[in-house]
Amino acid sequence: ISTRNRPVSHLYCTVRNPAMVLQFYETSCLREELQSAEGLIEEGTAVRIVGEERDRAVLFTWSGNRRSPRSRSQGETVAFVGIREAGVACCQLQVLFEHYEDAVIVGASVNAARSLLGFTTVAEPAQEYSQAGLGDKIYSSYVAEISPQGRCFALDVDRTHYQRVQFLYVATSGKRATTESHMLFMLHGENIGLYTFSLSHPPGSESGMALQSSPRVSEVCKAFHWYQWDAEHQRLYVVCFKPKQPEGLLEPAILSFEFLHDKPLTVVGVHTADIEVQLFLTGYDCT
Repeated sequence: ISTRNRPVSHLYCTVRNPAMVLQFYETSCLREELQSAEGLIEEGTAVRIVGEERDRAVLFTWSGNRRSPRSRSQGETVAFVGIREAGVACCQLQVLFEHYEDAVIVGASVNAARSLLGFTTVAEPAQEYSQAGLGDKIYSSYVAEISPQGRCFALDVDRTHYQRVQFLYVATSGKRATTESHMLFMLHGENIGLYTFSLSHPPGSESGMALQSSPRVSEVCKAFHWYQWDAEHQRLYVVCFKPKQPEGLLEPAILSFEFLHDKPLTVVGVHTADIEVQLFLTGYDCT
């Protein structure tokens, strides 16, 4: 979509990931909000929707001139991630994160406390990869501190196939609601991991939140062929293949995972259901 006036009554967008179902508002409303947000986004700037959370907050990204006062090269084109909170007054859009380069951000997720942002970028391969015949684009994922904006950490899992990050909105209370966050990392065709982050106030400060240490990582699911994330019910559905006894042949199965608020966080109910229809998964692009 674009901030230019267009005679379109509703928003239609192609989402690369079928798990990301965006229930958004009319294009005319978004267009008015973007144009009314003085100094946020220049007129004519292309805006891409890259995420929606359980609380209906919508994440979007665009490229623009660097604005951070800490920057050594203000005016350079970089990528931004913004948020439109659900239920707030019109025109209240907020910049969550300013990337250090003009990256193409294809997916993003923010935690409930608005202290961490996860996002995925796609880039052309480096020259050495191109010369080696590995010409596919490279996907990379990151986690950044945004309360206030601080450090940005790479997950260091660069691949030529799609990946996605998704923060969980589990029911927590007390101190844990702000000092602990959980994030799913879907690495297409390989595995799904659960990252647990611990946060605290920076040294000498009573405001803001920063990561304490490296995240704890556990495996939710091994190799899979397709997934869908249900943000409203915090459930993950996965299609994979399991051995069929006694023949030992592989047959398709659907696994469902539900993430609850127990302490520690638990993965509940791995439900397996046989798929009666034939699945044509060879060469299927589930991004």
